[in-house]
Amino acid sequence: MNDTRDGLASRKTSLRTEIIAGLTLFSAMAYAIVIIPEILSQGGFPKDGTTLAFLFVAAISTLVAGAVSRHPLALAAGVATAVAARDTVLNTNLEWYNALVCTSIAGVFVFICSILPLRLWLLKTLPQSIMNAVRAGIGALLANAALEEIVTVNNGAKSLVPDALSVFIPALIVVVICYAVIPRYLKHDSNKTSFIQHSSFLWGIVVGMISVFISAPVDFVEPITVASSWSSIAGANSSLGDISAAINNSIRDTFFNADKRGNSIILIVAFFFIMISDIAGSPYDFYLSGGNKRHQDLTESEEKGIQAGFLTDSIATSVAGIIGVTPQVFYAENHASWKSGGRTWISSFVVCAGFLILMLCAFFWGSILTVPKIVVSAPLFFVGLIIISDSLTVNTDDVRGRVTQEPRIDEDLFHKLVGGDRVYWIPAAATITATSVVALEYSILIGILAYLIFVEPLERAAGRQSDEKYLALALWTFVGFIPAVTFLLS
Repeated sequence: MNDTRDGLASRKTSLRTEIIAGLTLFSAMAYAIVIIPEILSQGGFPKDGTTLAFLFVAAISTLVAGAVSRHPLALAAGVATAVAARDTVLNTNLEWYNALVCTSIAGVFVFICSILPLRLWLLKTLPQSIMNAVRAGIGALLANAALEEIVTVNNGAKSLVPDALSVFIPALIVVVICYAVIPRYLKHDSNKTSFIQHSSFLWGIVVGMISVFISAPVDFVEPITVASSWSSIAGANSSLGDISAAINNSIRDTFFNADKRGNSIILIVAFFFIMISDIAGSPYDFYLSGGNKRHQDLTESEEKGIQAGFLTDSIATSVAGIIGVTPQVFYAENHASWKSGGRTWISSFVVCAGFLILMLCAFFWGSILTVPKIVVSAPLFFVGLIIISDSLTVNTDDVRGRVTQEPRIDEDLFHKLVGGDRVYWIPAAATITATSVVALEYSILIGILAYLIFVEPLERAAGRQSDEKYLALALWTFVGFIPAVTFLLS
């Protein structure tokens, strides 16, 4: 026990601080417990099985991620990947079980990239402005998903839904008060401030629940059926062998059905891109932001730690598809734990315990998790705005690094041509637009093409573009064209 205390003390933390940090992180992620199964159910995914799969996979992968990386990290099915799966099922001939097969295959590809370590190399060479823009685009997706609950479209005309507003507005007010107002009076206690801020999302859900009962009572469904999503195919009383047969048939239908093969490849690439590029809250992000470093300055030991953490989300994703939920990603809310003083895997253990407790509650009182989506719309909207705000910075470390070639233009002319940092907003804006409006699977491709057209020639002329980075951008572009070519051929 003393050794544990000494270890915590050496990292400037304590058991109490770690528990509070874990509770903070769990509160910040609370919206996902409701929103992910709801989003996937809109695409035909069995809601009961998806809810249980979400909680189980999130609990185990969070515990492993924290233990491996030794950071207060949490993993769970991401909103962006859930939206990609839902939209693909709704707009193509793929079924929900095809999307789960694509989830496991995408996890295998990400695992290969992580172990090589091609994934870290791609991240180190991807322009930071594009990486931030992908995060901002995902934030826009979250905000838009929340607004869909309070806006209705009739004959092309949009209008607000009064009943939905009566739930959305009170919850949003509570979130804003807890996140922005109360912390002003807690300036000298950063841990408590962070806890109040990030638990605001949980309080927003509570107020949303109360508002639902007052303004538009909802008939909660029966307790969750303790069964896998695959049971809806194999049968209610299916054995493990029946479920294995259902999974095997789904794999065959996904890749040996010529009509579905093209759309399956597109979805796999979409999942791959999201997992590779959305590094907010990942071990890579922690080392950079925690140590205030550029990615070029990472030490060999730090890179090994990042690589170990990356293996976790890829393995968890492969398993998630088999169990019945979409790809696992590191949540940007992981920073909430760090801001609350969390420095070790103990915070991850607290989050894991929270997921497992909710899963046990679902066995006896499943309706606790079957709240309507409107209940979490306000916290989700606010989370989206926070992600956008934190992401809208343009980092030009790649350009301001050492000269790698003989420059053809001098330094002053270079900075005049790029207009300070303004030229980097062109690929960033293209990426944000593609992520939130076009499609996630094309976002990085469009952003890199804009980067190669508007930025790369100036960097190369200034001698600030290495052949290694140019090769990486070409590889990103090649992979990015896969869904486009597949779409045209199919």
